[in-house]
Amino acid sequence: MEKWKAKNASHFPTPPTAATGRYLSPPLRYTNNLAGTEYRAGHTEQGLSHISRGRFVTDIATQTLRQDKVWALHEDSNGTLWIGTLNNGLFCLSTGSLHHFTATDGLASQSIYSIIEDESLHFWLSGPIGISLLNRDELDRIALSRDPGAQHEAEPLSVAFYGISDTTEPTHIFGGMQTAGALAPGGDVWFPSNRGPLRISTTRAPDPPLPPVAVIKVVADGREVVPSSNRISLPANNSRLEINYTSVMMSPQDAVRFKYKLESYLYATGS
Repeated sequence: MEKWKAKNASHFPTPPTAATGRYLSPPLRYTNNLAGTEYRAGHTEQGLSHISRGRFVTDIATQTLRQDKVWALHEDSNGTLWIGTLNNGLFCLSTGSLHHFTATDGLASQSIYSIIEDESLHFWLSGPIGISLLNRDELDRIALSRDPGAQHEAEPLSVAFYGISDTTEPTHIFGGMQTAGALAPGGDVWFPSNRGPLRISTTRAPDPPLPPVAVIKVVADGREVVPSSNRISLPANNSRLEINYTSVMMSPQDAVRFKYKLESYLYATGS
């Protein structure tokens, strides 16, 4: 089997069709298509490489990610390539278009150590502060609704987060130097850490009760408003409303995610 030669004289096995003698920064992540003619390799220090029929080629992904540290690659059943970076979130390469998801969209972290897909088409993303569970169909839908390269409003992702800060000892999830996660035959997912392997059971457990939410402060047009009997009434000429709130619980709140919506209201303009 032919090998790529790395800068520190280590060698990494590669597909037989790959060009040889190419110097790359170790370690590597690579994925290939079913036909065995297309390969993509991610490098912790050197972006992404694309090999097509034995030659290195340039495309939108290799150009965009040339300065990024690629720590995770996953190709799903639709042929879409998912790319996790160290500090720049998640990328999705589909039919020649590249889409980008960041913490602004709801990712728990900009750093992604591994991407694991389970039988329910959910993605398990590991990172420095915990494990995130995302719906692949939702990611696909949002990606298709966006114009590649154009500015867009963030659409919050539905993310279930498994934090690690509630343990008695500091826990750090590993990634970058080796495979950073695995899906077990029974459906459980495993991730490496400084305290040994972490296991998340995918068997549905009862949801814990939601913690109560406390409103800390309300500001209307720069003036703090004091609630009266848990209600706030404002005159119609207010244009900016700020509500500061938090959850009340005795454990770390890293895994807490809030959702809110504005109920129907009437907005009228006059001369």
